Parts: sequence; structure tokens; C-alpha cells
Amino acid sequence: MTNLAKKIKEERKRIGLTQVQFAKVAGVQPTTQVNYEKGIRVPDAAYLEKAVIAGVDVLYIITGQRTVNLNGITNDEAEIIQLYRSAPLSVKTAIYGALTSTTSPSGDTSISVTGSGQRIAGRDYNEKT
Repeated sequence: MTNLAKKIKEERKRIGLTQVQFAKVAGVQPTTQVNYEKGIRVPDAAYLEKAVIAGVDVLYIITGQRTVNLNGITNDEAEIIQLYRSAPLSVKTAIYGALTSTTSPSGDTSISVTGSGQRIAGRDYNEKT
């Protein structure tokens, strides 16, 4: 068994699927899944793409290094983190304030973000003038 095959099997077991279940999720025949786990065949990109969707750490399979913070983070959450990291301090402050604030006495929970070219949660918005 190759190192790649070992890691494929390890990841399949980590997410709690049988070979037959995982083969279905990954779009291959059960015999193909067995061959991947025995090191007889090497998976293609389509298989790995579907494996990611199923929750497999494909970076680990390929490189042996775990993806940081894999604990169920969604693509939307990853995009928000990326946008937050590149945002100006004023936007980061507004985001932090919105996430940690409580409702005001008037019931208003809105925040105002100003600036040019800002994006919120991966979506463009129209600035107030």
C-alpha cells in the first residue's frame, strides 16, 4: 500500500464512510475505491474534488499536511475569513462590533460601513452617500 493509498483510506474512515458509501459520494465504482486504497490506481482531480465536498482533507492526502482549521468550515466562512484579513482596520472594527454587540434599546441592530470598494460576506453592496 502506498502512502497516498494509506491516507485515502485514513480520510475515508475519519469521515465515517464505508468504501461503498465513499465510492458513491466520490462518483466511482466500489472496486475503484478499493483499488485507490490498495495503491493499484491513483485518483484523478474529479475524484478529489468530490472528496473535498464529502469532508476529506485532500491537502493531507496529497502532501501529508493537514489543512488548518478543517473543523467543518464552509466555503462561505473561508471567504469571510479571507476578506476579513485583507480589510482595513475600520471594517474589522465594525465587523467585530456587529458580531459582539447586543440589540440597542430601539431594537436597531444595523451597522454602517463606509468606504470605497468594500465587500461584505463575499457580496458587493451599494454605499450610502
